[in-house]
Amino acid sequence: MLALLPEEEPFRLDELRSLEVLDTDQDPELQSIAQIAAHTLNVPIALVSLVDANRQWFKAKIGLDATETHRDYAFCAHAILQSKPLVIEDALSDSRFADNPLVTGEPGIRFYAGAPLVTRNGYRIGTLCTIGLEPRTISENELKTLQLLASLAVDSIQREKQRRETQAVIEQHESQADGPALNLSNLAHELRTPLRHIISFSNLIQGELTDNGQDLRHKGYLDIIRQSGQHLNRLIENVMRFEKASLKDSLKIGPQNTTKIISEITNSFSNTLSVKQQTVVFRNPDDTITALADATSLRQIMINLLSNASKHCPDGTNIFVDISPADGHQKMSIRIQDNGPGVPDSVLTALGKPFLRGLTTKEAGTEGHGLGLYISKRLCAAMDGELKLERLFAGGTCATVTIPVSESA
Repeated sequence: MLALLPEEEPFRLDELRSLEVLDTDQDPELQSIAQIAAHTLNVPIALVSLVDANRQWFKAKIGLDATETHRDYAFCAHAILQSKPLVIEDALSDSRFADNPLVTGEPGIRFYAGAPLVTRNGYRIGTLCTIGLEPRTISENELKTLQLLASLAVDSIQREKQRRETQAVIEQHESQADGPALNLSNLAHELRTPLRHIISFSNLIQGELTDNGQDLRHKGYLDIIRQSGQHLNRLIENVMRFEKASLKDSLKIGPQNTTKIISEITNSFSNTLSVKQQTVVFRNPDDTITALADATSLRQIMINLLSNASKHCPDGTNIFVDISPADGHQKMSIRIQDNGPGVPDSVLTALGKPFLRGLTTKEAGTEGHGLGLYISKRLCAAMDGELKLERLFAGGTCATVTIPVSESA
């Protein structure tokens, strides 16, 4: 039995083709999602299927050699007609599919469960489907997992288009004399989807664990992953908000107990640095110094600078943090000093440009894209301050953050 066409078929096809995904190479991330779907439902075949005008084409496939089939025979053509997953427990007993060549011939479909791939604009462009060669039922948990995986799959497809657009913008700017520029909104979109995957898969794994023994400990690890993911998500939302308005206007600038904030951050870094036998020393002044700043931004700057210092310092060394008055006591300086290899000239001459990474970082095998310094410099400027890096004569790097002092102080 042929499937009807969706009422919005012309617009649905426009949406599908705008993603520029048809007839492209298979994607490792989508292959992994299909593999998880097949494993979860214990079936031999799982597909990320995109329903074109006259065919269904497989962007990812597990257990099937074909790259596409005619739309007239596609179970997925029926699945995109509804918002909920389509489940066929025994195709031979269903009048819509009993005489389907994919049922009566190869591969001999009996069981089918397909969750629609719904884009941000609400169009169902295809499905994540699982296929079995024997009749079977599907549990509520299996169905929820299939829907979750389908949402991750369509996010991946849309993110790939976003990545291509972002890359095109970057390449355009790289041809200009000023060097590469960064569209933070595009970057935020790219970060949000893999972050959502991290949180979603953490929840998925946690739901399969018990409250006993080793499983309970693993649940604790997953809680940390989820909390970290939620923190990153808040930062991403801030980035997107910054792009929509003036960065300074988006901050909540007011009197901040700088000594307290830095003490909390250095204390939280103690356990992390202990892995490399490093120590962070906050040479805390006697008096509380109150800065005129945004608390979240100040924390973000300190975390970035301390992380950089730790990455580039040898094991067993100290990182020192100091606060001192500056500019006739109208401002304050926060200094983070390390004894690593020293900041490269390329960073000193173009501090804070996005995607800039020093040679020592690459040689040390440390990953990074220069975004921490870029964001930190922007945040300092938005708080009427500045960020400077200098290479010390005796070796190492000193990062200095200068921000105004609260008038009440």
